[in-house]
Amino acid sequence: RMPDPSNPSGTVVSTSTTTFSMNKNTARNLCQQFVDARYIESADGKPDQVFQQRGGVWRPTSKGIMIFDWFCQSNGLYQDQLSELHCLITGPLLHLERDVKTDKCHVDRPTTEVVFCRLIGVDGRGKKGPYSEGAAGIRLQPERKVNGKTYHDTCTGQVIAEWLRDNTTCVDLREAVNIATHFVHYNLIESVTTDMAYMNQFAACKLFQPTPIAIYQLSQRGQDLVETSSSSRCSSQGKTDSSSAKGGVNESNRHKLEKILLDPTLRLLFRENLRET
Repeated sequence: RMPDPSNPSGTVVSTSTTTFSMNKNTARNLCQQFVDARYIESADGKPDQVFQQRGGVWRPTSKGIMIFDWFCQSNGLYQDQLSELHCLITGPLLHLERDVKTDKCHVDRPTTEVVFCRLIGVDGRGKKGPYSEGAAGIRLQPERKVNGKTYHDTCTGQVIAEWLRDNTTCVDLREAVNIATHFVHYNLIESVTTDMAYMNQFAACKLFQPTPIAIYQLSQRGQDLVETSSSSRCSSQGKTDSSSAKGGVNESNRHKLEKILLDPTLRLLFRENLRET
């Protein structure tokens, strides 16, 4: 899509078609990556995590539809069938910022804290959504007894990993575990029980194990962060006008935009705000 040379107010849309071929193994591996990224799921109710070439029926997930929607929007494409799939979208998808050179998710403290607040839910302690999942945040178990001791605001490692895979743009379990590991690293959650068998099998999972055996509780720092985030989001609407007026005196809109684009945390929040408005 580009400006029309003969009509400055119009645009010219050109379409290019690229054809390529791949062998069966490459196609199977690509489809398996779609499954791992939660772009497609089994349509017959089977909890299959392995793509089957024969006898399987697959459908796009809410996450897969949103990824396709973003692709069409960013490339100026319109697909009639896309509007028919919008009814299958179950909630928002958190777009994770990535390093332009390595394509790895940013896991600096500010970015990780934003993801963590979305995981818990803006109202704090998972007051939204069912117990195991939900785009509004997971629901923490108020009390859980482990080895005779009572812990508050807990959930399993599996619940955290599943939410990240379903509701963010991480593409596999490895990326979800990496993000959750930084939740522990930044003292947002604390380990209650460790899945030793899983940890011994996967040496990189010492801090976080994505299993139903591993249990984590909300730390005091994590609780304070969520409550602060919730109150700041509620009061942000009233502060927008005054802050914008002051910003116009101190710095130009271009300078503010450059600052946002250079900071992965600000980019994440800016992108999220654009979709909401």
